[in-house]
Amino acid sequence: MSSVEIRSEDGHEWIRLRAEEAEHGQLPAIRVRVEAAAWGFAGADDGVWLARTALEQFLADLTTLENHRRGTAALGSMSPDGLRLTIEVVDRAGHLVVSVALAKLKYLRSGGPRAQTIAISFQADPADLPRILQQVGALPALADARGAGRPRAAGSDS
Repeated sequence: MSSVEIRSEDGHEWIRLRAEEAEHGQLPAIRVRVEAAAWGFAGADDGVWLARTALEQFLADLTTLENHRRGTAALGSMSPDGLRLTIEVVDRAGHLVVSVALAKLKYLRSGGPRAQTIAISFQADPADLPRILQQVGALPALADARGAGRPRAAGSDS
């Protein structure tokens, strides 16, 4: 599987991050396609860049959630407000709430830049944390593999 998928307990709400490509220059990052849907709302963006350091911190925070069943793990995109994903343990029983906010500027002919946004939250099954951890950990290698063989821009770092 080339993505991270988090679903609600009933399976109707979800978020998916699919690895698209990797950048190994001065600021190592991966590009993901983010899709989210809940209660009739849906959004997607295929140009979300995640710093590898942010992804590593998110993975460490998810590991803490799995081990201690308390706290929050958050992941943000390199572009301010482009993506904000949080997984939070909300009670002593270890129940999870997943929240995602996606935003993208759209430049209108008349009116200038306007934000296109979606924000959703849903409850997820805590038993899914080990699978989510594994999928998040695999994203960088998947991005590297998907980008293999693609031509790089002239002058870009390898």
